[in-house]
Amino acid sequence: MDKIGPFQLLETIHLGSQPLFRARGKDGQEVAVKAIPVANLTDETRERFTREAETCRKLDHPNIIRVFETGEADGMLYQAMELLAGADLGKVMSEGRHFDWEAKLSIMEQVSSGLQYAHEHQLVHRDIKPANLFLENSGRVKVLDFGMVRVAESELTKAGSSLGTLNYMSPEQIRGERVTPATDVFSAGIVFYQLASGRHPFSSRDRGLAQVVSAIVFEAPPKLSEVCPDAPEGLGFILDRALEKDVARRLQNAGDLKHAVSLCRMALGMAPPPAPPPAKEDLGATKVMRTPPQAGAPAPEDEGRTLVHRRPVPTAPPPASGELAEAGKTRALPRMSPPKPVAPPPPPPPAAPKPLAAPPRPAAPAAQYSYCPSCTFANPAGSAVCQRCQTPFAAPPAAAVVAKSSQMSLYVAIGVAVLLAIVLIVVLMMK
Repeated sequence: MDKIGPFQLLETIHLGSQPLFRARGKDGQEVAVKAIPVANLTDETRERFTREAETCRKLDHPNIIRVFETGEADGMLYQAMELLAGADLGKVMSEGRHFDWEAKLSIMEQVSSGLQYAHEHQLVHRDIKPANLFLENSGRVKVLDFGMVRVAESELTKAGSSLGTLNYMSPEQIRGERVTPATDVFSAGIVFYQLASGRHPFSSRDRGLAQVVSAIVFEAPPKLSEVCPDAPEGLGFILDRALEKDVARRLQNAGDLKHAVSLCRMALGMAPPPAPPPAKEDLGATKVMRTPPQAGAPAPEDEGRTLVHRRPVPTAPPPASGELAEAGKTRALPRMSPPKPVAPPPPPPPAAPKPLAAPPRPAAPAAQYSYCPSCTFANPAGSAVCQRCQTPFAAPPAAAVVAKSSQMSLYVAIGVAVLLAIVLIVVLMMK
């Protein structure tokens, strides 16, 4: 076959149920042509092929494959799309190609950006996997194969049916439930986990397909920090949210996923770069040691360097220098005197020294002094206010005054009784 419709076939890119060719249009532009034989074609397959072409023709985003034309000719249904140079992500990862974290996060962000555009147009891809993500030689990523895209109001998918690639399906896809943009987030999370760690989060060599499907529905993936300790901070949390079994707890659409990955990428760019190793010292090199100038001594002048003398800005207009003697003669400018040094402001007067506390006085009988309860200063007895801190003294309680008066009355009574007893004894002796 030399041509399909208006396109001249130049090379077969790959064969299969839907072969892909490199072709040239009538305008001389090279495109990729995907074709499918019409013979024995079911109505559903025809509808899916046509729907993919029509869907992609309406999408205009740098991270989504562009379709220029679709039609039927020479017994083939065909799509003419942009010709890409590079390889799909599945092939790139299988070849063991190494990416640094900046490149990995860039791929994740571009995939999320393309899916965000599709989700904003009410489209769910439903078949996100490494083979449907094309990595161009320039580093740009394209989302391919919208043949299984779910369009609103579409009747192509019956209730209880599952479409997609089992290893990258979401739990709700496996159960045949309704798909949403969060379905693409789960599938993208599997791809991102595989890109970050080099392994599938649910698959391994000793697991069959049935065990992988069971793990997707029931098991949590290993923590990214355990599988990949050098992963950027926060990426493990993002992938955990993308791989949530419960749709309500998962990131709801690719816009949320892109925002989270962008923040992680921004944090990676803000991380300080590793310090450069110290320069090795050349022991044989001649070293010039400069001694610092002494205080007040002029700095030594290097004769080999260019000196820049800055003219001081005058504080007042310069005095008139007279007119030129004659035109054409050299004009003599008076040398401008340097500005007078501005006297520094006088230092503030020293603060008045605080009065020193009076030295402690020698101990005195308690009856001559009253000690302040606040500063313990010895005040003359009977003082009502402390002479140092002006703290008023509390008046003695009334009960203490009453007790003291009662005690004095008792002493007087005892003295009178003793005196009367002595008088009585003297009178008796005289008789």
